[in-house]
Amino acid sequence: MVQTLRVDDIEIELDEVIEHIRKSGARIVGLCLPEGLKRKAGDIASHIEQNTGCTVIVSGEPCYGACDIDAALLDEVDVLVHVGHSRLLPVDYRVNSLRSKQHMERVLYVEARSTLDVLPAVRKAAALLKGRKVGVITTVQHVHTLNDVCALLRSLGFSPLVAGGDDRVCHEGQVLGCNFSAARCDCEELLFVGGGEFHPMGAALATGMRVVVADPYLNEARVVDTRAIVKQRYAAIWRAMDKQRFGVVMCSKMGQRRPHAALRAVALLREAGRDATLIMMDDITIEKLEQLGFECYVVCACPRVAIDEYATFPMPVLTPPELEMVLGRRRMDDLALDEILEG
Repeated sequence: MVQTLRVDDIEIELDEVIEHIRKSGARIVGLCLPEGLKRKAGDIASHIEQNTGCTVIVSGEPCYGACDIDAALLDEVDVLVHVGHSRLLPVDYRVNSLRSKQHMERVLYVEARSTLDVLPAVRKAAALLKGRKVGVITTVQHVHTLNDVCALLRSLGFSPLVAGGDDRVCHEGQVLGCNFSAARCDCEELLFVGGGEFHPMGAALATGMRVVVADPYLNEARVVDTRAIVKQRYAAIWRAMDKQRFGVVMCSKMGQRRPHAALRAVALLREAGRDATLIMMDDITIEKLEQLGFECYVVCACPRVAIDEYATFPMPVLTPPELEMVLGRRRMDDLALDEILEG
């Protein structure tokens, strides 16, 4: 009998968790949940304990993605169960320490699936598509729907394409907030299946293609408009032009460690005669940045930080490609989305 936990429109199969813990002989198990599932932490922990005899420790720390591993908890447990996201190969997996590799081998990723019917929204989105050759992308919650989505599109006269991403992406057609490699396919435009603004916006910025959204949560379709976010990014870039004291932020999260990007940013700044200081953080917050007091920051961690929190930052906060524009290393008309890509 399949053991499934349902939270609103999300289903999580726990069979794999139970089997993995039993086979591994784990006695102490950590449990990480995204914010929307945290209220079910007690139920999931009890279910695991009753079916395995182990002791479960729930992480109370924020969990924003597959990259967001509670490293302190991982040090205390035999297995860390990370719910809601697909497996993510850390960006520094090949070059970092043996300890990092061994740590990641003890993380069990358990994906969550949305039970929403996406086809009504896809049918609405089809009316907005202009080309026939359509690349189809989504997030992990909806990857299981892509066969049905493509079948519907073909019945409507389109030629859908679901492409694979790089090695950091588990599923064909899947995009992450920091990786849109699956969106770079031979198509005329993109169809994003899912909710929210960042993923379809990111796909549009990363590829330069027109993106239509089929949103099953709102049961609506819309075309992505990048003008507002592009205006914000250029505003941050122009505000940084005359700054002299830069903080270059690295992240301690295993999936966001980008030491090479940070060291390159420091080198470019110093070569240009600017002051640059390396900073290490776990969660990057406005309060922490304000306390440090630098005139400008370059975030070499999650690419979403600079974009999502733009309105809250009193100082300019840049991504590495935007720093290149400030220093004249990249053309001002070549605004590029920062991504964490394999290789």
